[in-house]
Amino acid sequence: MELSVPPGHTDRMRLSGSALPVVSPARLYICGITPYDVTHLGHAATFVWADAVAAVLRLAGAEVVTCRNVTDVDDVLTRAALDRGRQFDEFALEQEFLFGRDMAALRVRRPTHEPRARHHVTHVVQLAGALVATDRAYQRAGSVYFRGAQVAALAGLDRERAAALCAEYGDAPDDPHRDDPLDVAVWRASTGTEPGWPSPWGRGRPGWHLE
Repeated sequence: MELSVPPGHTDRMRLSGSALPVVSPARLYICGITPYDVTHLGHAATFVWADAVAAVLRLAGAEVVTCRNVTDVDDVLTRAALDRGRQFDEFALEQEFLFGRDMAALRVRRPTHEPRARHHVTHVVQLAGALVATDRAYQRAGSVYFRGAQVAALAGLDRERAAALCAEYGDAPDDPHRDDPLDVAVWRASTGTEPGWPSPWGRGRPGWHLE
């Protein structure tokens, strides 16, 4: 297969390769929102792009099954709700409604499946337990940490850069309960007014990395 840009439009460009078979159903997973604030252009770019990919697959004759999660249990959501004097679950639903309205305005199709983290806490507990049972994670002070020391090298990062990225994106590499700064919490112990569910390690909530 060869495609070229018509002369006069831009420098000549040629793409070569073999046509790939269309697999049906085509399954597309899109990382969804944490509903704590209004939609921004970064959200729009992600979901418009994913919708365009799904549309191309449909044009090619594939049945498309899409899944877009909602991270409706997260510390940033809890803080945003508390700042407004709201319950986290009620506030999340309001933000989801506003997000859905924005996606409709952009003509982004609704996903086939839209799982919410707080409806799958049991599955998170099961997965965290499986990680502990295989020594890929450990329990400390009611939280469960995935052993992440080797992940940085797999991603081509040195430890210093990996720790900086963890801190930048809201993780806590200086958490004293971790065996290694690059370990990540897949289950967090809950105290006080923090959302919490029962688990083998005590009352807690899903960590972002398992949601």
